[in-house]
Amino acid sequence: MRYLSFFILSFFLGVSSLFSQHIITQQYSNENNLDSNEILKIFQDSRQYLWVSTRYGIYIKDMNHFLMLKRFKEIKFNNVWDIKEDHNNKLWFASYGRGLAYFNGKDVKLITKSDGLISNRLRKIHIYKNKIYVTGVGGISIIDAENFKINNPKIDYPKNEILEGVTFLEMNDKLYFSTFNHGVFRIDDNKIVSVNKLSTIVNSHVYEGKVIFSTNLGATIYKQSDFLNKINEYRLSKVPVFWDVKPVNNGLWIAAYDIGTGVGGVYQYKDKKLSDITEKLKINSKFPRGIIYDSTNNVAYVSTLDKGLFRVFFDMPISHNELDNNAVNDLISIGDKEFALSNHSLYETEKEANKILISLDDFWNYFQKNKLKLKNIITEENHFFEIDYTKKKNNFKLLKLFYHNNFLWISSNAGLFKANLKGDILQYLPIHTYQFTFFKNQLIEVHPFRGIKVYHNLENLEHDYFSEFDSETPMNIVSMSQNSNSIYVASALDGLFKYQDGKFISYAKEGIFDELKIKIVKCIGEDKLLVATEFGDVYYFKLENKSLKLIRKISSKRINSVNISFIDEVNGKIIIGSFFSIMIVDGEKYYYLNKDQGIDYKSLSSPWVKGNKIFVGSDNGYYSIDVEKYIKEKNNLPKIIISSVKINNQNFKRDKFLWFDLVDKNLKLKNQENNIFIEFALINTKYPNKYKYRYRLHKKDKWSEYFTEEFIHFNALKYGNYDIDLEITDLNGSNKQIIYLLSLSIDPPFYLNVYFILGNILCLIILLFKLYKDKIKNINKINTLKIKQIEEINEAENKRISLEKKMSEVRLMALQGQMNPHFIFNILNSIQFYIIDNDIDNALDCLNQFAKLIRKMLDLSSENEITLMDEITFLKLYISIENKRFTNKVEFETKIDESINLHTVKIPPMLLQPIIENAFVHGYNPKQLNNKIVLKIEKGDKFLLINIADNGNGIQNVRQNNLHVSKGLKIIRDRLMIFNGKEKDYLRFYPNNPGTRITLKLKLNRNIADLNNFTH
Repeated sequence: MRYLSFFILSFFLGVSSLFSQHIITQQYSNENNLDSNEILKIFQDSRQYLWVSTRYGIYIKDMNHFLMLKRFKEIKFNNVWDIKEDHNNKLWFASYGRGLAYFNGKDVKLITKSDGLISNRLRKIHIYKNKIYVTGVGGISIIDAENFKINNPKIDYPKNEILEGVTFLEMNDKLYFSTFNHGVFRIDDNKIVSVNKLSTIVNSHVYEGKVIFSTNLGATIYKQSDFLNKINEYRLSKVPVFWDVKPVNNGLWIAAYDIGTGVGGVYQYKDKKLSDITEKLKINSKFPRGIIYDSTNNVAYVSTLDKGLFRVFFDMPISHNELDNNAVNDLISIGDKEFALSNHSLYETEKEANKILISLDDFWNYFQKNKLKLKNIITEENHFFEIDYTKKKNNFKLLKLFYHNNFLWISSNAGLFKANLKGDILQYLPIHTYQFTFFKNQLIEVHPFRGIKVYHNLENLEHDYFSEFDSETPMNIVSMSQNSNSIYVASALDGLFKYQDGKFISYAKEGIFDELKIKIVKCIGEDKLLVATEFGDVYYFKLENKSLKLIRKISSKRINSVNISFIDEVNGKIIIGSFFSIMIVDGEKYYYLNKDQGIDYKSLSSPWVKGNKIFVGSDNGYYSIDVEKYIKEKNNLPKIIISSVKINNQNFKRDKFLWFDLVDKNLKLKNQENNIFIEFALINTKYPNKYKYRYRLHKKDKWSEYFTEEFIHFNALKYGNYDIDLEITDLNGSNKQIIYLLSLSIDPPFYLNVYFILGNILCLIILLFKLYKDKIKNINKINTLKIKQIEEINEAENKRISLEKKMSEVRLMALQGQMNPHFIFNILNSIQFYIIDNDIDNALDCLNQFAKLIRKMLDLSSENEITLMDEITFLKLYISIENKRFTNKVEFETKIDESINLHTVKIPPMLLQPIIENAFVHGYNPKQLNNKIVLKIEKGDKFLLINIADNGNGIQNVRQNNLHVSKGLKIIRDRLMIFNGKEKDYLRFYPNNPGTRITLKLKLNRNIADLNNFTH
């Protein structure tokens, strides 16, 4: 009974020294990729991976999110109640419903009842002497981790009951397992021995020489030496079931809950005291399930059945003081107290205990009692900002807090209040201002829209006024700060000013500092000045007489914000606040504080420095930051893995990874495989979001731009070899770590491949050789053709020469044979006869006709061709002369086709004369009275047909012609063949009965070559 009383007493005792530390808690839920807030098991393996099991799947923590492992989902393995790591660093998973799973970093092996397992409903796993022990419904199974052989030791218990193992215990080099209703058993090789009949065991734990059994009725604690003797040390009654017990940060934490009563929480057991620390840990669940302490990062994880997973940071340099959900407008620290001003109250904090020092009602009531004092002075004419004395209480706001001469000065939208440190309001002044300060015991007040007043006497508000119309008076004042010599004033439009010796000096007009849009100014001691601009740049100056010497400039890009809300300094370290984060600048090291370190609230402002600490107001209370402690906090160098690779949007398969890390980091890729996505992760980092990265492709290359997402994407990466380095920068101190990430070898395009080039060179050589051979062959062929052409040309030339020679001979023969010598002789005889006979007229006529004939013959013989008309005219002249000898006894008749144009159709000259001559010489029949010669010309398709017929002696006499006849006809045949272009007989003789008929064929429409080749 005394143990129960002790528990009840200690349960409500204050929490141990653990909570002298500052604690920050983060929550992970279904908003962080978990499918459920019901966490069944959490486990951290030797690789620092955090495993999380829900009713629906198994997850692994990846930076600040959780990834479901699909390989377990594919085999429908869920509802995992326990996870353990064996001596080979492989993992085992016990499912209540799906049996046992073994994971070697790549593959999952499922072991079920059908494989010999005692049951598919398993609760616990234990690794003991290189064996895997599992327990659940029906007893235990012992699995050989090397060959997966299963042994199910026999347990003696009533067969009409269900035995269900719940936990394993290892004590004094012996292994035990506890059951729900059948007590505790010892495992001796293959023999199971009952050692304690304790019933309704839900869980058991061994800790510092003690063994704790948690049941539905409470907890029983034994010394290990007394356990077998069943002598318990003490009992804790009416406490919830202990679901997990873990040593955490020099204490023992217990996750306990009772589903039936809804009682539960996280408890700390130390020095025989059990304390509920759930609220202090900021865990808003009554159903904690599991606990893990990560000593590497000094953080603890607590899983719950309804609120997801909580991560608890210990001994943090940041603490938060919540003030009734009120925003803090201004903040000061005096001695061991902090004073914080909200819109509605002035708070005092001492030893982390908050109280309202002066309430809104106190301010309002004092205002109502004193608002009419000096009212007649507060006019626009006297340059005062008007106060609305009719305003309601709900419109009354407190604005700014200032400490001067051991008094607190509080401005509001209804005037200025003076109070002592006890919270007594001592004075009200009807001065409505947003910016004020005290300098050499004088109140400096800024009118929002007018000038500046410097008060000499606050009792009657006597003051000097710096008019807004004076060009030296700063306007649009947003910040003021002073040291013992001067006040520094920041104007939103006109730059930085200094007030000294009763006048204002503009640094912009003096050409000292030309930035015009100033947001904040802060004096650091007597000789330094911090200035923040509207554009987010911060300048740190040393004050030198009338000038400013720039010590350093911190750009907005480095600050990562343009919305600067405060600036200050702690022990030489510059503190820069933005809307939701704080940056500490220590030389060249930069530290960033944000949500990861517990800066959950925004509107950070109103800093107050005290020793190593800075107090910062927010939209809910204020923060206390131990700057020195924070910058001394050491972060472990992160381990990095390559968790995913995509080539051309195709994921690498699982077999390329071991424990989620790429095995072969020398990737050999084809030329087209140049769109590369590499995803990496940092394992078990304390602040996952506090890193930035950049990479380089070669050691001599420039670094890429910084990025904060854990992936690198190369689009259309050029072929070549790359050794990729990754630079990891810790934003808490800017510590850098350069690691080798992986190598890429991208093949050149096929046309640059050495084998392709060699093959192409070989093909080119073969092609050139073939082209060479073909060229030689073609040259030989061309030469052969040329030789043949030359031979043909020579042959043609020889033929032409021969033909020309022949034609010359024919021409000569034609000239020689144009007229039969007998004809000429006979004509001359006839002329002689006419002369002897004194027939002078006929002699002259005959001689005249003969001369015409000779002249005509000479004219025609010089032409290659003549018209039919010229030929017929010549024939008629010739016949008329012949008829002189034959006393006109021979009639000459012409029959010409009407379609023949005698003036255009051409024939060789004097072609027909020898035939007519032969008709006179050989065809004339003196016995016949009507001798006749008929010339008939017709037009055929291709030839001109000429028929010459006489009615003389006939063809038989022609065949007895003399040499002249034969020679004349041969010349005609040759001329016809030359004219027609073919070696055919174009001259034929036929009997005419009586007489002879001779036919000639002359080609029509001959080409130019034919014409040029013809000569007579």
